[in-house]
Amino acid sequence: IRQEFKRERQELREEVRTKIQGKSEELKGRLDEKRLKNIAGYFDRMVRRLEAALEREKKLADRIEARIKKFEGKGAKLDEAKKNLEEARAAWKNAQKALMDAKSKFETLKTAGEPKAVFVEVKKLVKDVVDLVKKTHALMVKAIISLKGDSSAVRSDKAPKKGWTAPASQ
Repeated sequence: IRQEFKRERQELREEVRTKIQGKSEELKGRLDEKRLKNIAGYFDRMVRRLEAALEREKKLADRIEARIKKFEGKGAKLDEAKKNLEEARAAWKNAQKALMDAKSKFETLKTAGEPKAVFVEVKKLVKDVVDLVKKTHALMVKAIISLKGDSSAVRSDKAPKKGWTAPASQ
């Protein structure tokens, strides 16, 4: 009788262990799904922000180009500004391409493996694109600075000078 009781108790323990293990695996699966969903949300938000930043940089490049044409019409030589603008546009294209590559790489990462490893890769992808956007912006700033320096030859004598001067007293 005692042996039979031990055997039944052992079977009951095994049954409970398998139930607990099944529930824990199910819970882990649901958590992994939720984590992947959160990672996808993070990536989508970052993509929207990066696309908006790239669009702003494109508009800025167009404005710089219009200003270069305007000053060239007045006779200024803006070779440095043009060169800087071309570098900035090339960097913008690289950032745009990197963003597209990151999107396609994310699609393959979503289905692969552990959410923690996926998130590390996603953060790396986003950081790489952010660095390229920052580089693009720095080059745009460089183009603007060179434009300001080169366009000073166009400034007319009637243009107000920096600073305020008091009117002559009578």
